[in-house]
Amino acid sequence: MIRLLPTGLLFVLSIACTSEHTAIPAPSITPQATTKTPILTVAAPTLVQVQPVQPVQPVQPVIYRVTYYGLGLQGGALYCGTDIYGTFDSDDPTTAASGAGGPPCGTHLRLCSKIACQEVVVKDACGGCGPDHLDLSQAAWEKLGRPTYVEVERR
Repeated sequence: MIRLLPTGLLFVLSIACTSEHTAIPAPSITPQATTKTPILTVAAPTLVQVQPVQPVQPVQPVIYRVTYYGLGLQGGALYCGTDIYGTFDSDDPTTAASGAGGPPCGTHLRLCSKIACQEVVVKDACGGCGPDHLDLSQAAWEKLGRPTYVEVERR
């Protein structure tokens, strides 16, 4: 019920309740005489604290320089401190080597050039590579379209 008494009259808001199969009439306001002081009865609003939404920042791609293993390394041991990766096979498109400060051995990477993407695993160390340089098997490098640079995403 809402009571408004701006002019010495009591206004009563009434809503009729009926069964679910009968139409509900519109609310009506009925003035009633009164001698009381004007009163305003209003339901207090519920305050909800809203946190501002932070804009999503686009992810900047990580760019690495890529080269490929020389074919003279075919059959040589892959060095990651263990022998779990066996020997180098230039036809294996999943092989990558990383330099000091780059992704560690065992890291799964998704490399994307302008032509294609290829999943690789760091299976070897590259003595001549910096932290943002990968040496790939010839098969991986060929699948990517023989790029000089690729976007790198860790998996």
